[in-house]
Amino acid sequence: MASQGWPPSPSIMRELVGMGFDPTAAAEAVRETGGAGVQHAINWMLDRPNVPAAAPRPDPHPTAGPLGRSPLALSQKFAAASLGAAPPGPASSANPARASATALGGIGVAGILQREEHRAAAANSTIDQAFQDLSQLMSKAEEMVKLAEYFKERLHQQPGAGAPEAELDAETALDLFDLGLVTPVTKESAGRQYHRELARQLVEVLQGPLQKAGGMLPLPEVYCLYCRVRGSELISPDDLLHALECLPHVQAPMQLRDFTSGLRVVQAASFSDDRLCQRILDILGGEGPAGQPLGQGLSVEDAAVILGTPRALAAEQLELAEGRGLLCRDDAGHGSVVFYRNFFAAL
Repeated sequence: MASQGWPPSPSIMRELVGMGFDPTAAAEAVRETGGAGVQHAINWMLDRPNVPAAAPRPDPHPTAGPLGRSPLALSQKFAAASLGAAPPGPASSANPARASATALGGIGVAGILQREEHRAAAANSTIDQAFQDLSQLMSKAEEMVKLAEYFKERLHQQPGAGAPEAELDAETALDLFDLGLVTPVTKESAGRQYHRELARQLVEVLQGPLQKAGGMLPLPEVYCLYCRVRGSELISPDDLLHALECLPHVQAPMQLRDFTSGLRVVQAASFSDDRLCQRILDILGGEGPAGQPLGQGLSVEDAAVILGTPRALAAEQLELAEGRGLLCRDDAGHGSVVFYRNFFAAL
């Protein structure tokens, strides 16, 4: 009596041979797995690397068929006939399935394996190149850190402010800060004074950016700026908040400020709400021409561009001037708000 996988299904045989497996090994695999499917046959072949796949396994029914041939010989002839190929010859390796797949190169399973090997080789080459570049950078990092410390010391030791050499040193020091070439404060080096030392370093890093931003920087921007300067020695947002809360204890020329909306910023000590409101009034100007009695309007988006601040901070600054009675708003709906000068405040 023939086994359940006999004769082999032509569709299963086509798929297996199309993947690069030897027809003889495929026919035996289908027979041994009872015709359970392509995946079962593949697993059966790949689990037997040291056993000739075309060799007959112990037949529970060794009696020859009506034509005087064993079922395995008939399976080989059937597989060859169903695929339009010549009857298989003797195996040339310990595992004809693997040998045939390798010979077919980019076809079937062998092709998939080769493509994965090429991708892995390319990835390894890219990683090796990246580590070579990183090694070259690290070899120069110590020298660059010493250079940054040198310029920082020169900047503090300059006797005359405004001298060309002092301006050059200050500009170079800021460039080095932007590159992240700063010796970072760590918990190991600072111990219990960690947050206070962070606050002192924040003062050094933020003075230039605060001046360029008009005296205010939102906390997300402060965090990104400081982490970029620290390089790989990143800190958590909680550590940044604790360090900013320590600014008054280190006599820093800046402070943490909270707006009513929940927006938190770092504000320079030289920043003045009066000067900000006056600047907004200067932007709006006086009365407009005929037909525009309210004068020029200012939206939040326009204020952000003119003041050089993020949109959320520009909205807070306009509302600050509005709270002092200097501006009035025109809420046109659809999220569009325009602020105008309040001429009643001058009456």
